[in-house]
Amino acid sequence: MHPFLRLMNLTLCCALLGTAPYGAAAAEALPEILIGFAAPMSGSSDEFGKSLANAAQLAVDEANARGITIGGRKMQLQLVIQDDRSDARTAALGAEYLVKKGVIGVIGNGSTTTTLATAPIYSLANIPQITPSASSKEITERGYKTMFRIIGHDDDGGTYAGNYAVNTLQAQRIAVIDNNTPFGIRFAAQFSKAVTEAGGKIVSKSSISDKTSDFNTLLADARSDKVDLIFFSGFYKQAGELARNIKRLGVQARLMTGSNGAVGLPFLQIAGPAANGVIGMEMGPPLEKMTGWRHFENAYISKFGPNIDLYAPYAYDSAQALINALKQANSTDPVKITAALHRIRFNGLTGAIAFDSDGNLQAPVFSIYTVEDQKWTVTKIINTKK
Repeated sequence: MHPFLRLMNLTLCCALLGTAPYGAAAAEALPEILIGFAAPMSGSSDEFGKSLANAAQLAVDEANARGITIGGRKMQLQLVIQDDRSDARTAALGAEYLVKKGVIGVIGNGSTTTTLATAPIYSLANIPQITPSASSKEITERGYKTMFRIIGHDDDGGTYAGNYAVNTLQAQRIAVIDNNTPFGIRFAAQFSKAVTEAGGKIVSKSSISDKTSDFNTLLADARSDKVDLIFFSGFYKQAGELARNIKRLGVQARLMTGSNGAVGLPFLQIAGPAANGVIGMEMGPPLEKMTGWRHFENAYISKFGPNIDLYAPYAYDSAQALINALKQANSTDPVKITAALHRIRFNGLTGAIAFDSDGNLQAPVFSIYTVEDQKWTVTKIINTKK
């Protein structure tokens, strides 16, 4: 009999008997391990949230490709995404949904406000939570053993930014503006404290709504006060509008921002030529200094396109930390995974990953940039490793 006909007969017989032919075993669906993700997927911060979700998905896909075995069973990871809309109430509802879904851990939330709203929910459910971008130290001061942060916190960031403003920029008269959010208020307070302790002078402190783009009154005051530096503690889109207004009103002061994702293309597009001379301080090392950045960049672009947010690598490392803890615990029990996170040590894309007893990153890095010729240029890297 012809080999092809023999194979066809074998296949037909196997089908009738309900078995698979030799060498063609049917793929068996693997049990799923659910990982939660929460960030703004709609609204004004949707590009930020979607980029973080893409980075987390990339880490999950890579782990699945390598294979996951927990407790002797082959399993598969699935990312369950919730849109927190940058809103505390929506974030809390999303957290309750993820708890009911049975996730083993959560990557998120995107902002300090939404993370503060969700942390007690995950703590009560004993589910570990790793934020890739919420920087207020308040998040890890509330005693939640399930709370972890993959970036440095604002108390350190504000201190370094304040010292830089006085000692490097030689700013003499500084106006401080925050956007009246928990992140903005605390960062501005720490910056102001550092400036004063370094011998600098804070001429004025002001708060605005995080929804406004009207800076006219504050900038008129800054001009009459003859300030030479304006420090803005708020979101990058507002910072871009502020830079444009400083230029438009002829205020002779430089703009400095901190830990808001301004160091990237979106800010430059909003601010236009007014971006030149702006100083930005961000968490972590410059992207090109990250070990494995080119691999991450190429893999991300091939799957999701070129729009990589500054905080996307931290979402990737948040997922890596959770997956590594899952393997180390060799269990899908969130309590055991949380315990493993407190012990975890590995070199991630963004640097060394290890947490202190409060869930803060042990040795965070901070970078300071300046816009020159419409491009962000690194001017200082602050490595806090002891």
